[in-house]
Amino acid sequence: MLFKSKFEPEFVKSRSQKVAQEMRRIFSCIFSQDDFYDFSGEKKPCLTVTGIDVSSCLRYAKIFVTEYNNIDRKTLIGYLSSKSKKYRFNMAQRLKLKFVPDISFHYDPTDDYIARLDAAFSKIPSKTLTESATS
Repeated sequence: MLFKSKFEPEFVKSRSQKVAQEMRRIFSCIFSQDDFYDFSGEKKPCLTVTGIDVSSCLRYAKIFVTEYNNIDRKTLIGYLSSKSKKYRFNMAQRLKLKFVPDISFHYDPTDDYIARLDAAFSKIPSKTLTESATS
C-alpha cells in the first residue's frame, strides 16, 4: 500500500477489495497528475474515482468515475477508454500483482440519482415536510 487513509476501514474482507482499494489510490494519483492535453474538448476534465469493482479472479476491473466540469459523458468515457493501455501500464508499475487487471471505465450514475431525488423532494410542499418532521 502506498499510504493509509484514516477514512478507510481497518478491515477489508477479500483480496479483490484490497486490490480495488489500492487501485483507487493509484488512479486518483494518475488522474491528478495527468494533464489531459490531448482531450478534444475546450474544458479539461476534473475526474474523481468513485469506486472500483474488481472481479474475484483479479483479471477485470470496472472503474467508476465522476466529472465536475459538465463534459459529455460519452466523450469522456471514450477518451479514458482510448488511454486505458497507458493507464494500465502506469498501474502495473505501481501495483505488484502477477496479472494486471484489464480495466474498463464507466460513468458513476450516483449524481443522476441524487438529482432525481432532489427533484422529487422539491415537488413535495414544504408544509407537508415540516408536519411530518414534528410528528
